[in-house]
Order: sequence, then C-alpha cells, then structure tokens
Amino acid sequence: MTRLLCLALLIGCTKTDTDSGPESDPSADADTDADTDADADADADADADSDSDTDCETTLGTLSGQVIRDLDWEPVSRPATNAHVTAQPEDATEAAISIVTDDNGEFTASLPEGAYSIQAQSTDRCISESVATTIVACETETQELRLTDCLLGGDDADADADADADADADADA
Repeated sequence: MTRLLCLALLIGCTKTDTDSGPESDPSADADTDADTDADADADADADADSDSDTDCETTLGTLSGQVIRDLDWEPVSRPATNAHVTAQPEDATEAAISIVTDDNGEFTASLPEGAYSIQAQSTDRCISESVATTIVACETETQELRLTDCLLGGDDADADADADADADADADA
C-alpha cells in the first residue's frame, strides 16, 4: 500500500499547471498565460527603451555649419577657410565664443544651451549678417553663414577706393 501511495504522489508531482488534460485547472493555465504575456510585454518595453536615444544628461548642444564667401565681385562662391565664427550669448554677460572654420569652411562646437547671435568674419575682414539662433541640449543646430560684405581694408578694392574718394571729398569740403 505504501508503494502505491508513493507512486501516486510521484505521478501527481509530475503534473504541471500548463497541462491541458481533463484534470488540468483552467484558471492555472490562464494565470500562466497572463504571466507569460506580461513578461513578453516587459521584455518588449525594455528592448524599446534600449533602442531609443539615451536621456540627455548635459546642458550642451552643438552648433555646426559652413561659412561661404558670397561676395558680388568674386566670380564664384566658395568656402571660407579659417574664418572666425563668433557666437555671442544673448544675455551678453558671458564672453563670446570664437570658432575657426576648417579647409572646407565648416565649423562645429559644443555650446551651453541658450539663445545666441552668430556672425562670421574672414581673415581679410569680410563679414556675414548676424543670425539669431537657439542651442538646445543634446541637439544640433546647423547654420550657413554667407560673407557678403567686407570692412574697410578687406578684399574689396572698389570699397577701399570708394572710401578713399569719400575721404578726399570730405577733406575738400
């Protein structure tokens, strides 16, 4: 008799909740299925989180772009090598940040987030218009700055001649 009892216990211990025979408890199967679905959903959420961008943990954003020489008296527009891009924070209590372009007139710099006024100037004192832009943490702001005018002493020989003629006219008056 003891052997039959042990055998019955052994057979009873080998049954699982997921058996679908007539002795199986349907609510146990539903619980197991719900647990499996919940685990699959949690795994999918974890995969979605790992595939998405990581949270931004900095207050820096990126300013990048290119400076182009687009002067009326030059036959073609071209990249401005070694031009200085100045990023002046709008609050004006911070010093301006200077960035130098590469051989392709391109520039990039990490800046604290905030509003800036940016402008470019070439080594021969040709300048771009001032552009207002906003830097957002963990994002890139791209700008193209075009040098369209030169300051006195720049590459524009006509501008120097005009300035000299104006000065002569003023002296004669």
